[in-house]
Amino acid sequence: MTRRKSGGEFKIEALKLVTELGVSVAQVAHDLDLAESVLRGISA
Repeated sequence: MTRRKSGGEFKIEALKLVTELGVSVAQVAHDLDLAESVLRGISA
């Protein structure tokens, strides 16, 4: 099993889904197969 890299640009685009489209952090994390803490860490 290989670990997927999530670049900064990818995380910013994911965060835009939350801030601009109003999608919940939980939903974006689930859809992108990320931990919620990844998105919450960059939004803090």
